[in-house]
This record gives sequence, C-alpha cells and structure tokens, in this order.
Amino acid sequence: AHVVLHLACPAEAVSDVTHMNLWMAVLDEHLATALYPAALAGLSWSVSRHTSGVVLRVSGFSHKLPRLLLTLADQLLRWDGAAYAPRFEPRREKHVRELQGHFKQTSDRLALYYLHLLLEPTRLPKEAQLEAARAATLDSLAAFHARFVRRLKLLVFTYGNLAAADAAAIAAELESRVSAAREATLPRSDW
Repeated sequence: AHVVLHLACPAEAVSDVTHMNLWMAVLDEHLATALYPAALAGLSWSVSRHTSGVVLRVSGFSHKLPRLLLTLADQLLRWDGAAYAPRFEPRREKHVRELQGHFKQTSDRLALYYLHLLLEPTRLPKEAQLEAARAATLDSLAAFHARFVRRLKLLVFTYGNLAAADAAAIAAELESRVSAAREATLPRSDW
C-alpha cells in the first residue's frame, strides 16, 4: 500500500522558505534514527518540501503501515524542541555554507542564475535566502512551525492494497489529529 499526504501551506515570505528547509533537514535527521525499526519491517517513508507545503509518503506491505503513517503525521504536527535543539545549529550552518557556495560558481552559471531570476519573478534570490538563514534561530523555527500547523490543509491520497474503508478511516484519523494540532498551536490572544 502507498499513502501520500500533502500538507499544503504555501510560503508567505523568504524566511518561510528558509525555515521550511531547516525544519525538513532537522526533522529528517530526527526521524531517521527514531524510525529505523520501520525500515527493518519493510516499510519506507519520506518527508520532503514542496512549493506548496510538505509531502509525506509512506509505503510497504505491512499491517503496521497505518501506525507508521500516524506516527509520522504526529511528528510533523508536534514541535519537539528538545529533539531538534542539538540538530538545529549544525543544519543551519550547513545551509548557510551551501548558500554561500552558490556565489562561488563559475560566471556562466551565475549569469544563468540571474537570468532565471529575471524570467521567474516568483523565484527567491539566494541573497535573501542567505540573509534569512543567518538570522534563523530555534525559536524562530518553532514560531514558523506553529504558523505552519495553523494554516495547513490536508490532502490524502492512497493506492495499492489498501481497502477503501481502511483508507477512509486513516484519512478521518489524520484530519482529527490535524484539527487537534491546530487548536494546540493557537495563541492565547486568538482564543
């Protein structure tokens, strides 16, 4: 069976793109160690950034697939500052180095980059991304996560050897968890 979750929440600012990249890197590292037993059980998963949010894919031929999917969804919806804190700064520094390396490319590659910036006005300049990456903190990442959870829209797509009733039950459970997470991140001033 295969399940694809699309957590749609488009970026509103350059800092949102930077925070999304950092969050995906930190989360991926955290999940790789936490969910190693799922890989041994023959299940696979991936979490990736998309232009309109986050895509979570889970696949495998195990009755444990729904459990893995719900665990991953919970990890995406819940902020785990204690687990992310030791991973954040190394990932931020790596992201800054990668952005700085962009400007050390050959002149023809840089010319193509600037041409693409002119032709695609929605494309974010690397200079702005670098500035946002340098300014990012664990607290700003936590604030981004809370905004992301409050604004996201859930789309669920299943295919393979998963019965329609099971797929509907999984979708309903995911929707209830997303609703609960939205309520949990709502600031007191919005009550």
